[in-house]
Amino acid sequence: MGVLQKTFPVRTVGRDGDCGCVTRLHSPRELVFREHDRASRVYVVEEGLVMLSHIFCDGRRHIVDLVGPGELCAWESDAVHGCTAETLTFATITSYDMARVDESPALERDLSRRLRASLRRVQGHTAMLGRKTALERVASLIQRLAEICDPDGDEVYLPLTRREIADHLGITQETASRSFSELKRRCIICHLSPSEVRIENPAALARLAGSRMEGLPAPRRPMAEIAAGF
Repeated sequence: MGVLQKTFPVRTVGRDGDCGCVTRLHSPRELVFREHDRASRVYVVEEGLVMLSHIFCDGRRHIVDLVGPGELCAWESDAVHGCTAETLTFATITSYDMARVDESPALERDLSRRLRASLRRVQGHTAMLGRKTALERVASLIQRLAEICDPDGDEVYLPLTRREIADHLGITQETASRSFSELKRRCIICHLSPSEVRIENPAALARLAGSRMEGLPAPRRPMAEIAAGF
């Protein structure tokens, strides 16, 4: 699935005199930083997918955000990180020394633009948790992952477990599984493997996700309907 399946070696590359810039190539399921770690760097995802999660005092976990290519992973206002960052796929992440960001006005403007985009994304996720049904939440997640994996394709890689999907969408694991089954029953998606689905009806998925539909391809006819015509 594009950059999400590249088998990068893990290595570190520094750029001298560039605000302490370091680019690192991470393996799947690798911790980038932990919640409550000292926050001294700003992180931007170049390629791959990163999961941000928060643990409540009673042990419950909420997956706050899924960060894709070009998106800001962390620019903390406090001295410590408020979330744990873990890669879901092979990922390339660039970080900058937070204390030196203001040395480059161009970099500061660029990071500020990415920060505004992150705020819009978090606001959208908050609105989804407050207003959307479980089925609409799962549809929104599939569409989000489709945009990250391959915007021009119809096959979507699902690097999250059902438990992680539930923790991200604010539903139970059983409800997440039932929602996937319902999308399959409606011929909106089909399962290619436990971690991959194909979007069969992009327009129907967009309606459930509450997205704009201009420019979407025509829905694919279900195989059962095609077979009935012979």
